[in-house]
Amino acid sequence: MRHNRLTAGIFLILALTAKGFSQSVERLKELAEAGDPAAQNDLGNAYYSGFGVSQDYTASVLWYCKAADQGHPAAQYNLGYAYLTGEGVTRNDHEAAYWIMRAADQDHVDAQFLLGYLYEAGRGFTQDRNKATRWYSYAARQGHAGAQYELGYAYDYGYGVARDTVTAYVWYSRAYSSASKQNDVELMKKASASRDLLALEMSSSQVIEAKLKAME
Repeated sequence: MRHNRLTAGIFLILALTAKGFSQSVERLKELAEAGDPAAQNDLGNAYYSGFGVSQDYTASVLWYCKAADQGHPAAQYNLGYAYLTGEGVTRNDHEAAYWIMRAADQDHVDAQFLLGYLYEAGRGFTQDRNKATRWYSYAARQGHAGAQYELGYAYDYGYGVARDTVTAYVWYSRAYSSASKQNDVELMKKASASRDLLALEMSSSQVIEAKLKAME
């Protein structure tokens, strides 16, 4: 869930020479200290990953906080995840849920997916499969492979929605396609196995219908 930590700014830094790398981090610090939320989030990423600075989770949280308070959705997600894992801050599911919800409300796709998990697991919120499926749905429609799989699973087993084998097959198929683009072999295997197992209880006409819908 923490796979998109490095933003475009950090990727640019990584492409520079060692001297330019150091200078760019200093420039990033200047922008962050001047109050630029994107720079603050990128500096938090740098401290989290140890790029250009000594790895320091506490410092990463400090900069995420500054950017999150200004409404930066990626920083809100990163801060929420830090509270969820206890990296650089005392673990607190309620704080995690608060910040992840704020990011999800701004259409941050990873936050929407993680929010679905929090509702499903009852972490920071009362367990609610209906809300979990709703947030998985938002992320799935933005192309999040994991959310697409979870949405397929929800329709497959009737978790938070009425059971619908055709719709479940569609989302398993989309999860497989999205995972293949990301070279996520493990998720590809899981989506393929779930889809094939589901197909055994579907009629041939239902499978054809599902395949056509998946291609739309």
